[in-house]
Order: sequence, then C-alpha cells, then structure tokens
Amino acid sequence: MPADESILDELGSRVAIADVLHRYARLIDERRVDAVADLFTDDCIAVYGSRVEDTLDSPNAISRWITAQLRSIVATSHHISNVEVHFDDPEHARTTCYVQAWHAVRDSSARPVVYGRYVDRLQRENGTWRIARRRMLVHGAEQFPAGILTPLHDQSTGSAH
Repeated sequence: MPADESILDELGSRVAIADVLHRYARLIDERRVDAVADLFTDDCIAVYGSRVEDTLDSPNAISRWITAQLRSIVATSHHISNVEVHFDDPEHARTTCYVQAWHAVRDSSARPVVYGRYVDRLQRENGTWRIARRRMLVHGAEQFPAGILTPLHDQSTGSAH
C-alpha cells in the first residue's frame, strides 16, 4: 500500500474505532444490548469486574450480562472520553478510553456513578472494527456496591493493574 493510502487508512481506522467506543456507550443507554453485542468479535473476552461472572467470553454472554446489570436500572448515561489508539498492524489496535457512567436505580434515590477506563484490543473483520478484548478498570465510584469493580490501583500496594 502506498504511503498516502496507508496514512488515509490509519486515519479512517482511528475514526471508525472511536465510533465503536462511542456507539457502545449510546447503545447501552438506549438498552439495545443485542446491538452492543454486535460490536464484539465472536471470540471476545470482556472483563467488567472482579467477580467470576463479570468475565465474559462471547457476544451473547455480554448481552446477557448487560441485561442482568440493567435489570434494576431505569436510566443510564455513559460518557466516553480521552480515546487513545495504538496500532499493532493495520488490522489490530489497542485502545484506552475513559468512561463515566451514571445510573438511576428503580425505586431508589441512589444514583451510582462509576469513573474508569476501558482498555481494549480491537480487530478489523471484513472492514469492520470490533472489540476483541475489553477490561474495565475503575478510578473511583460513588454509591456503588463494594467488591464488584476492579480498581485501577491495587489498594494494598498503590500499583496499577
């Protein structure tokens, strides 16, 4: 591929990858969990928390997990920012982005908020970028139950995961 085409491909890929990350947030807020699952590869691994049941190994598992997590939630607002993209090759990329997720709990005044980041690996399949690996790390949380989320820093040592 000539240099100009390579540069254009990388720029287009950066935009497409950022779009996947932003679309994920919007689709969760719209409760379109099947469409969220379509953003992941068939052999994906997603780790959303520290419990065994928070490690998922297929788009269907992700769809079921999100549905279960939102069962008592009446509204959410997910915000993606600070998107960084690094290419391993033209078909594989690593990303880090920040997420802030607000939740309104049914029949409660609780409004939990999570502040964290998604650390992802994406791959291009038939021209479409999809998430192959995802790990959620948490910077902090308000009104969120303890023991569910994986903190960015090990509380005992202060070192990053």
